[in-house]
Amino acid sequence: MSFINAFCYLFSRAEIPPIVIQKTFAMCLDFKTSRGRTARGTTDDATQGLVAWLNEFDDKKFQVGAECLEGREVNFDREGKISSCLRKGGVALLTVKHSGTAWHRLLVLSDADAEWVYCFDSYPMKNRKGECDFEFFRPEAPHGANLRIKKSYLMTNSSKKKFRVGTLPERGCVLLNRSKA
Repeated sequence: MSFINAFCYLFSRAEIPPIVIQKTFAMCLDFKTSRGRTARGTTDDATQGLVAWLNEFDDKKFQVGAECLEGREVNFDREGKISSCLRKGGVALLTVKHSGTAWHRLLVLSDADAEWVYCFDSYPMKNRKGECDFEFFRPEAPHGANLRIKKSYLMTNSSKKKFRVGTLPERGCVLLNRSKA
């Protein structure tokens, strides 16, 4: 679902070809539990396959550049790949801890604030009393941010709490931007 949200943020509805939606659903949501049951989620292999397909897909109205990042590349350094993509109007699908053993992709829209990263989460929650490292809020525009997370909290080298990118081997992100359109 995160890829679909990213497409809707980057393109108008009329610009997104039906085949892109169809291919996204066909390739994603392939995660299975340890018991072999279908579960919500997309494996890294499926993500890499979709990224490769998007980079090869050629349509006059819908051309997207996509790149997978892992490990040390997943950071919010001012000159890093994520910040550069966001400054150019792109988005980042950032893998974060959700709950228990579950991981989740957030649609990162901006990191221009020195302290906060602004995201869209398709599963918004109520704010917990006393929680100050992340905050849900009402978006100002359709497809706008509804969650902000402190960069220092988000980038903590741990996967024990919600909305953290985890240890270096656990970190993953997909950058998406309009290209040649």
